[in-house]
Amino acid sequence: MKAGFEPGVAYTAEKRIQTMTSEIAGDRMESVLAEIRQIREQIRENLVTKADLAATETRIVKWMFGALMAQGAFIIAVIKLLG
Repeated sequence: MKAGFEPGVAYTAEKRIQTMTSEIAGDRMESVLAEIRQIREQIRENLVTKADLAATETRIVKWMFGALMAQGAFIIAVIKLLG
């Protein structure tokens, strides 16, 4: 209206500009949203759960027990060999 157009034409032009702005922003936002979704999925894949930590702890304890048994057997064998 400030430019001298009738109220109906000015309203229509203003709505069209808003629609065009939304369309332009929408096209750009889709790529940004897709990238955010991809990053979120990668984060979910790389998260460690308490169950994962418990399983890892169990495996470590088993290996340590096995290593201690082997070390004990080695020490006994060396003592018998030298004794």
